[in-house]
Formats: sequence, structure tokens, C-alpha cells
Amino acid sequence: CCKTVGGAKSLDIEKLNKLTKNIKLEEYEGFFDDDMGLEFYDEMIENGKAFDICRGTVTKTYLHRAFEKENVNGYIAIKDNKKVGFIIYYKKNNTLYLDVVCTSKDEIKGIPLGQLLLYKMEEYAKKQKYKKMIAESVPSALNFYMKLGWKKVKKIKDKYLIEKKLIKKKSIFKKISNIFK
Repeated sequence: CCKTVGGAKSLDIEKLNKLTKNIKLEEYEGFFDDDMGLEFYDEMIENGKAFDICRGTVTKTYLHRAFEKENVNGYIAIKDNKKVGFIIYYKKNNTLYLDVVCTSKDEIKGIPLGQLLLYKMEEYAKKQKYKKMIAESVPSALNFYMKLGWKKVKKIKDKYLIEKKLIKKKSIFKKISNIFK
């Protein structure tokens, strides 16, 4: 699903869409702003579905804190009417912070759902004109992010601070005007 661009792999969106065609994504802006957001919270957090999907990699306390932040957004991935993954991120200043991304290994064998969720976050960030995305990564997930163009910033205890700068493409008019300077 990825192709190499300047040393880093970028998503081949067409291939990603084919591989994830049976996945439905529900977008949430401000999870607690509507009944669906509260329903997600009750089902995923209070009833423990999120912990099954995350396979024990995050605690209930961590997920509670993720939802308590201001400007919390995200996507929920659904396959065959089952929630099989989610991503939660929040906005602060001119940066989008990835809080947590989890996918159910058993339900999505062969489907690059984590990549799809990160792509949707990046798509949102670009649309909102954010300059970069920031996250923390455990060592075991670092290669996954780096293949998608994220870079290590620094090591913090047993995790890495990583970022992905969102490059604005110059318009053809700017390129042409630079030729004649």
C-alpha cells in the first residue's frame, strides 16, 4: 500500500482504498458534542471494547484522559457492523496531536487499517491547514510510523516523540512566477 518517495514511504491511496473497501469510517469532531460521541464513549470506554481493540496497549485511565481534552476528534472504523479500530487526536495551536490509534488484529487480517486511520488524520490536518502532526511512539511501533513519513524528534524515557511535517505543495503559478524572476 506504500511507495517510496524521497527515502520515506508514502501511501498509495488507490491501493489503500482497495484494501480497505469493506471498512466504513465514522468521523467525530468533539466526541462529546453529540449523542453518537457519547454512545462511542459508553460502548468503547465504559464497556471495555476499546481495550479489546487496543489489545491491552493502553489503559482505561489513558483513554479517559484522551476524551477529556479539548478539541478531541477522531474516526471509528467499522467492518461487518463491528467496531474494529479507532484514532483519537486533538488540536492545539497550529499542530494536530495523535493521542491513540488502535486496530483489532483478529478482525482485520491483511487490511492496513492503522495506515488508513493515520491517512484520514493527515487528510484532516491538511484540510484544516495544520503545519505538523505530533505523537509519542513506543519503540515497537516506531518503524510503522517512520515508513509513513514520520520522523523521530527525541527519546523521552521509554518512548519517542515523533512528528510529521505537512508540506504545502506550491501552486503551478508560483513555480512559473519563480522562473521569470
